[in-house]
Amino acid sequence: MNLKQRLTIRMPSELNTKLSIRAQKIGISKNSLVLQILWEKVQKEDIKSV
Repeated sequence: MNLKQRLTIRMPSELNTKLSIRAQKIGISKNSLVLQILWEKVQKEDIKSV
């Protein structure tokens, strides 16, 4: 079972707007976009630490 955790973040309105626009352009939710960005960062860091 893949349990999900809720996370609330505060961000500058400019960043919120940019993320919303980018997500809308590629047809995904802002939440999905943020998760995608976080996974890419974590995977990149995992490669560096090997």
